Amino acid sequence: MDEQEFREDVLQRLAALEAAVHNHIPGQIKRVEETVHALDNKVWGVIVGLALSLFGMVFQILR
Repeated sequence: MDEQEFREDVLQRLAALEAAVHNHIPGQIKRVEETVHALDNKVWGVIVGLALSLFGMVFQILR
């Protein structure tokens, strides 16, 4: 393998690596966004649940 073949081989491998990274990263970002969205929904559920519990306690005390 001479120097020119070696350079072409390296450039092909770099192009393949770039394509693999380019195709992989958006999928990872989407998965992270979905996880954050799910956690956000759970946090809001806990906040609403606690608020309703507190309101129920206050209502019982005032009744």
